[in-house]
Amino acid sequence: MRSCTAMRLEAFSLTGTHVQLEPLAVAHVDDLLVAANRDRSTYGFTAVPADRAAMAAYVDGLLADAQRDLVIPFV
Repeated sequence: MRSCTAMRLEAFSLTGTHVQLEPLAVAHVDDLLVAANRDRSTYGFTAVPADRAAMAAYVDGLLADAQRDLVIPFV
């Protein structure tokens, strides 16, 4: 039976002509909260945190998943 081990990627940014994505960090919580609360009318089918505690928990969850090599979250 073959064994497969996960390969951990170092943090990196994705840069294009019009946008740059950088790795998600706890420092992004406040800016994400501002963006999430500008116009909530399009969030009918998506759970989007509405307060700081919920946004911090959401980001913490993504960062925990990243530590387990399940996701690579960007902002």
